Amino acid sequence: MREIKVDLAVIGFGKGGKTLVGALAKAGKRVVLIEQSDQMYGGTCTTSPVFRPRP
Repeated sequence: MREIKVDLAVIGFGKGGKTLVGALAKAGKRVVLIEQSDQMYGGTCTTSPVFRPRP
């Protein structure tokens, strides 16, 4: 395993994750993005449970 040094690690390639990584990279920060899926499609996570308030 190889060690890398970064300013921030972002977990998840959803809308928030890729927006944050892009903004920080443009600002000159070293960032790494960690995603569980092998397909970097982004968008709404389909593997997380959805919690809805009871009526």
